[in-house]
Amino acid sequence: MNLDAPLYDLQRIKIFLSYSTKDKHTAGTIKYQLVKLGYDVFLAHHDLEPSQVWVEEILRNLDNCDIFLPFLTENCFNSFWVNQEIGIGFIKNKLIMPFTINRIPWGFISHIQAYCLDASSATNLYNDIQNACSKIEKIMTSKDPEKMRDTLIFALDKSGSYETSNKIAISLMKCGLISADQVNEIIRIFLKNDQVNQAYEGRNLILDLFTNYYDAIDSEFEEILRDNWDF
Repeated sequence: MNLDAPLYDLQRIKIFLSYSTKDKHTAGTIKYQLVKLGYDVFLAHHDLEPSQVWVEEILRNLDNCDIFLPFLTENCFNSFWVNQEIGIGFIKNKLIMPFTINRIPWGFISHIQAYCLDASSATNLYNDIQNACSKIEKIMTSKDPEKMRDTLIFALDKSGSYETSNKIAISLMKCGLISADQVNEIIRIFLKNDQVNQAYEGRNLILDLFTNYYDAIDSEFEEILRDNWDF
């Protein structure tokens, strides 16, 4: 059995991250943390020379995103592209979740509460991004639980630490009913990734699947688990 290939095409939550090029370092940090949590993030490169192809790429990603995330700072208040993207996101009725440093939302999104980030230190910024991501996860678990589960499963597959695996496993166990495809994809990841199968909550997640989704487990996976993991 090939444990390296996903069993199906995961439908992850897509995020369009809008920002000023003057804030690209912090925007990159935000993207990095979101990607670690499984989100499919598009970070527009406004420092490139605009072209028809580039504009079409921006519009395509705006159209396809599940979340429009403008990173609001003083730098982007006068940014032509950020304001264009905010307007398009509003007109397309996208779920808008602003992150901000010392700037309240304006214009079409002035009524939306932003997630405030403290960029005074790398630790503060990291903690605030993590807290904001937890709120996004809670909202998306309610709004689109199927995609949220696929997003978390993708993150579990890429996990490189016990801490990350534990966090994702706990989120998955809180994320509602899991499909048969998702059950077996989680087991594939468990069998493949030592950072998952050696994590305390990773094992608890598999025990949860055995208890609640036993009939959905592939017989070959069941045999491997029973022979090697004492389930």
